[in-house]
Amino acid sequence: MGTVFSFGAMVQAYAASSSPTSNNVSTPTVSKVVVQEQVVIQAGDTLWDIAADHKKDGENIRSYVDKVKKKNHLTTSSLKEGQVLLLP
Repeated sequence: MGTVFSFGAMVQAYAASSSPTSNNVSTPTVSKVVVQEQVVIQAGDTLWDIAADHKKDGENIRSYVDKVKKKNHLTTSSLKEGQVLLLP
């Protein structure tokens, strides 16, 4: 009788673990990595030159300069050597 009871307990344990309502199912985690392009300012760099080098084909340079300024919270076009700018 002890053998029958043990077998019954194993069946119940197996049924509980394979039940669709079981909490043993792990959900995969999705990670999103965002890579932000940036430029380190060198002596002689200007916003205009940076915009000309990095804008999309057909995009207006002046509007790209405005986007760079907005992205980096710049109120002027003055740049300092070693300054890091994030590009839109």
